[in-house]
Amino acid sequence: MNQNSQQGNQRWVDDYLDMYNYAGQIGDVMWQQQILADIRNREQIMREEALNVAKEELWEQFNTVNHQVMELIARRKYCENVEEDMTIKELIENLKQQRVELAKQIKKICS
Repeated sequence: MNQNSQQGNQRWVDDYLDMYNYAGQIGDVMWQQQILADIRNREQIMREEALNVAKEELWEQFNTVNHQVMELIARRKYCENVEEDMTIKELIENLKQQRVELAKQIKKICS
């Protein structure tokens, strides 16, 4: 485990212990029990959080690629020379391939 993930893990535990103490101060025993259960299951929770972050990043990349494709398609409509049109067409094909790869990664994470 690298130092950044150790620090992140420690920060997560510290935050949960702070919530546990606060729950005790306000007398919420059920909340304290839930926090203890979460601390015991922290590895699973942290894996799920990491997957959610990765999924969000992949969707953001997917949407960016989609936007770029749409811009290039719109630009291609007004293209006046064949060379520029071919260049734009190649860019669109490359972006479509990126989109397929991103979709595969998203599907893999979601299943």
